[in-house]
Amino acid sequence: MFAKTRLPCCQKTMQLKRSLNLFDSISLMFSSMVGPGIFITTGYILHQVPNPNIVLLAWILGGFLAVAGAMSYAKSASLFPYAGGDYVYLKEAYSPIVAFASGWLSLSINFSASISLSALAFSKSFFSLINPSWDIYFFEFPFLGLTISIGTAQMLAMGAILLFTIINFFGISTASRIQNLFTGVKILGLISFVVLGFIIGNYDTSRFQSFSLFPSGWGGMELLLAGVIPVTYSYLGWNMITYVAEEVKDPDKNIYKAVLYSCALVTTLYILINFLF
Repeated sequence: MFAKTRLPCCQKTMQLKRSLNLFDSISLMFSSMVGPGIFITTGYILHQVPNPNIVLLAWILGGFLAVAGAMSYAKSASLFPYAGGDYVYLKEAYSPIVAFASGWLSLSINFSASISLSALAFSKSFFSLINPSWDIYFFEFPFLGLTISIGTAQMLAMGAILLFTIINFFGISTASRIQNLFTGVKILGLISFVVLGFIIGNYDTSRFQSFSLFPSGWGGMELLLAGVIPVTYSYLGWNMITYVAEEVKDPDKNIYKAVLYSCALVTTLYILINFLF
């Protein structure tokens, strides 16, 4: 068991101000987890898994996996309450070289890809709602056997990333207030979607089909596991609180609470939304 008094590689002369309360932490976790995946993943899964009950089970199982992973990270964050997340843990457990490699992989591949995908999904949705004819490509060039296309959607996505980057330059307090605002809008939007879906949804039972409640045999389990793989994409972000652990007030308690509350809220909303689908 690691002890807080044995952190030679993590001790620092400068400490970040702990300004994030429990609500700020939950807001960060929720916004990091909930993205466009909930609206695009289910259709992809149904194409592979024809049983909607198994799809619901996949989302439930994905929620349990997210909680398990998040609680593991929360334990690490309580032992090493410093900013950096994976970098800090790998540096303490293995060596600075391993942590350095992980940090650069996260910067160049993991975070870059996920942020770009979310920003592009936002811009595509924006143009589809405002005016689809504005979504055009005006520049293409080959790169490593691929055709890279740049258009209005890509420009809007890059502008959105730049805007939020600038906001974060003003400090964690300003960024957290804006984060809380967007999180509130997102939660209200999803709850409204669920409520309106149950109120005005088409419940014509003549269109319903009967499916087994649980997967039977290895074939059913294979479908369930195949469905869980894309579901995990929609739960990504459950470790985000660890990257700002040094700025969370009372991290021993609030990190655990933020993980449990946010994962429970996200899982509940995901299951309700998929039930409507």
